Amino acid sequence: MSNEDDPHVEANLEVIREYLRSEFKEFEPTDKSEGSFGHLFTVMNISAYTRHSLKVSGPRLSDRSNTPERSKRQLALYNIAIKMRATKIKRRTLLVGMVSKYVEGTA
Repeated sequence: MSNEDDPHVEANLEVIREYLRSEFKEFEPTDKSEGSFGHLFTVMNISAYTRHSLKVSGPRLSDRSNTPERSKRQLALYNIAIKMRATKIKRRTLLVGMVSKYVEGTA
């Protein structure tokens, strides 16, 4: 069974999708699997020429101790949306807790 077919992984992905939709209301969200390496989420606002990306590692998504409820709490606790918005560097990798994120922002 691949990670994409795992109901636990899919539940965590949906929590992240919902978080990004609620935090980036005027942005178009997209996401794609990178197989066992993880999942890449991107929110884009074409009119403002702005794009932010978040990469979550495969092991993090599939970790059974990382429940959807815990994922939701950690997204808020670590202020992921604020960190995504604040990133002005072209490419930067951030480690927050056990979540590995690739954040890309353009001003």
